[in-house]
Amino acid sequence: MDNQGLLLVEDDGDDAELILRLVRATFTHRKVRLARSGPEALAILRGTPGQAPALVLLSLKLDWMGVLRAVRAEPASAGLPVVILGAFRDAREIAAAYDAGASSCVETPARFEAFAEAVRAIGTYWLGMNLLPARSGQP
Repeated sequence: MDNQGLLLVEDDGDDAELILRLVRATFTHRKVRLARSGPEALAILRGTPGQAPALVLLSLKLDWMGVLRAVRAEPASAGLPVVILGAFRDAREIAAAYDAGASSCVETPARFEAFAEAVRAIGTYWLGMNLLPARSGQP
């Protein structure tokens, strides 16, 4: 397992801080980056050839569909796992996320303990168990 990290795309400062704190406490050996908008996330992904994160956590509150489509359209990030995290309105929204290329959709639990466990579980699977193909410029 390499040391690739996580890109969190979240525009709510409180939510971002909470998720960052949970991820950093659980996965201390991983680099964690924060983007507060879709364009900022794309700039990070485009600006680090060969240094792509192992996981993108994308907030449902943003223009997540536009961000997801843009991530999938970029050759350097097309295959990255993208997990949509949020309060889904209905099954059609979940279907649309998968149709646009989401790797996973996770409902945000209301209780802190359940939320913390969900973030840990996402990280455990996607950063610890999931195997990614080698991309150019990476071992």
